[in-house]
Parts: sequence; C-alpha cells; structure tokens
Amino acid sequence: MRRLKSFSRTSLRFSSVSGQRVLSSHQQLRSLVLKRLKRRDIADLFSIPEEDSGKQEFVWYTDLPGKIVAFDALDPESRSRHEAELTERLSAVKELAKAIRSEAVADRRSLEAEIIDAAASVPDDSCKFVVGDQVVLAAWGSSLVSTERPPVDVVWTGQVAEVAPPEGPAESAAAPLPVASVPASPKVPQPRERLRFFLGLPTFLLWLGGSLLVLLLAILLALLLSRFGGWDFKGWSLPWFSSGERAIETANATKEKELRNEIDTLKEQLEAKLQSCPVPVPVPDPSRQGAAPPTLQTPPVQTPAPTLAIPSDAIARKDASFLAGCWNAPDVPVTFSVGTRLETSANAEAILCFKPDGKTGRRTIRTPTVTCEGPLSTEFQNGNVRIQAPRMTCSNKTTFSEATIVCRPRDSQTICEATQPGGSRPIEMTFTKRDRP
Repeated sequence: MRRLKSFSRTSLRFSSVSGQRVLSSHQQLRSLVLKRLKRRDIADLFSIPEEDSGKQEFVWYTDLPGKIVAFDALDPESRSRHEAELTERLSAVKELAKAIRSEAVADRRSLEAEIIDAAASVPDDSCKFVVGDQVVLAAWGSSLVSTERPPVDVVWTGQVAEVAPPEGPAESAAAPLPVASVPASPKVPQPRERLRFFLGLPTFLLWLGGSLLVLLLAILLALLLSRFGGWDFKGWSLPWFSSGERAIETANATKEKELRNEIDTLKEQLEAKLQSCPVPVPVPDPSRQGAAPPTLQTPPVQTPAPTLAIPSDAIARKDASFLAGCWNAPDVPVTFSVGTRLETSANAEAILCFKPDGKTGRRTIRTPTVTCEGPLSTEFQNGNVRIQAPRMTCSNKTTFSEATIVCRPRDSQTICEATQPGGSRPIEMTFTKRDRP
C-alpha cells in the first residue's frame, strides 16, 4: 500500500455514528456500496485509514495501481474532468443514503445511511487525489478543527432530523447532512462575573487551601517551641518525655542481652550432645556394587517444524511438488457470512494439504467452534506461486469466501499473502509443515 496523506490527531474532527468514528467502518462502507450500487469506482473512492499511535496521527493509504497526483497539481482540463467525476460519485453516494433511509425499518438501516452520509465529506481540496485514473479521497468523514475551539467529535444519533427545504425554486442537489452544534466564541468575563467565579470555587480547592494554611501554622508553632519551649526539634521528642524513653530503651537492651545469652547457652548444649553421639557407619548396597554411577538424562532436542520455502528452480520448471503434504498458518483473521450479513469471528488456523504433485489439494479453516473445508489448486504466474481456493461451506451453515494466496521468495524466506474479495489489504501468512491435516 502507498501513503496518500496524514493528519495529526488534534487537527481533525471526525464524524461519528453511535459513538464510533466513521473511519472505523471502512469495510462496511465498501460492502454497502458494492452490494447496492455495484460500482467499484465508488467503493475505491474511500482510501484505507490507519491510526499511528506512536506519531499521534492518522494516515490514509491506497492499494490502487498507478501514479498518485493531487487535485491541486492537475492541469485545468484534467481537474475539471475529475471534479465532475467526483461530484457524480458523491451524488450517487448521497442518493444511496437517501434510499436506505427511506426503506429503513430498524436502527441498523438508519445507521448505515448515517455512515454513508458522513463519509461523503473531506476537510479540503488537499485531500483529493487521482491514482492512475481513479479519484480517491483521504481524510473522508472528517473536517478540519478550527483554532478558535477545541477538537471534539461530532456525535450522530440514530434518528435524523428533518430539515425544511429552502423557499424558492432553487433546491440543493445533495441531501442535507446533520450539523453538530458548535459552541459560541467565549466572551470576556466582566468584574461581577469574575467575583461569582471565585465565590463558586470547587470545595476541593477550598479544602486544599485550608490544609496548606494549617500546615504552615504547625511548622511555625514547631519553630517557636524549638526556640523558646525546649522542644528537641531534631529528635522530635519533648524534654519531659526523654527520661521515660531512656528507661524503655534500657529495658529493651537488657532483655535483648538476656535472650542472646540464652541462645548461646542452647548452642553449647546442642554441640555437646552432637559430639557424644556415635558416628554412623555407611552400609554398602550389594545390589549397586559395580554399577555405573547415575547420569542425568538429557531431554531430546525438538527440531522446529520447517517453514514453507520455494526451491530456486521450482518456478522455472513449474514444479509444485515441494508443496506436497500439509502446511498450516495459525492466528489468521477470518470473516464468515450468513446470507448477506457479515460476521467476524476470532482468529482461525488455516491448513493447506496438497497431493504429491502439489497441483491440487484441500483447504481447511478451523476455529474452536467452526470448521470449513474446500478444494484448492496451484498455478505459476509472474514468477510467483498462486494458490486458488474457491468459496466453501462451514459446519455452522455459514460460508467462507474464496481467497487467492500468492507466495513469493523474499531474501531467504517465502512470504505468502492472502487476498479476499472486498478485503482492504492482503493478509501476510507464514506456513509451517505439519504431520497431519
């Protein structure tokens, strides 16, 4: 993937639906557009967002091929043409939102319309790009934060307020978007308002000020007593208690001395009794005579399972026999579907088992509760090994989509990437040998 644009976290205000930022619904947004409009050019309009927590910024990427050119760098004719394309596609997006909202019978449909409506906006023209011949938007679903007010998220509700159309013959082409309330500019407080502010200070601040005052008075009193009242400030003791403390210390020292003397006496008695005891003579064990001394058993060294590697001449000869057997990749994120509804489960284990020639085999996707199985085939293309796996049925009546796994040599390793239809980015996988399916 290639980087389009980035913004710091404090420079953007993100539109949200039900408390969740719209940019988190990128996959759902693409699925809605592809399902309802059947237009990939509109689905590719929304770039891939990622949050870089280390740099405190958001970055937008694209996986489309071709040269990346900003709208501002286009010549007037090309820019006019692409502006017209962008306007047409955003109008189609807004019409889709209006259609979903008109047929909404549940909150889920209403939320889908809110996501589409909120995504069809960018902060400014610097977020508009042309990748190859495709218009792509960065920072969609957000706006720039004004320097006059703090950055806050716009919270969208599930219900959309009806906006009265403007009077007159002219009507807006796009459906109106809900507008978040913006706090008014702060005004300069007057003297009477300042007085009310100080009188209304929180109780915690008043308590803290009182505690500091008491502490200062205590320190002042201690200094006065140390100078005029005979207070031993270094030892934190009063002179009329010093004699009692010394008596206690003397008694403790006497008790400690008595206990040490008693311990020394008990040690001497124990040593005397041990010296009077006879020394035991070891009796040899006849069963162990002549036997070799015991040795420590070294546990066998477990050899790690080999990882999938493409031989140097396999691609040239188009020989897939090195795939024979079973290979697995643990912790692979998977998505199941029931009808038209997507359900995301926990990470799964992907197992590929090939016949001796490596050209055909079976694919297994396994979670603690679901198992999916289907065929697969191998081919060589563009110097890579491509494994095609069609759609398959799972044990819980769901279906698992088709996938293309491309393996290519990189340095001394073999890197495999799996791509599913509608996926935002390939999933990198590492396969290791296993003994059984």
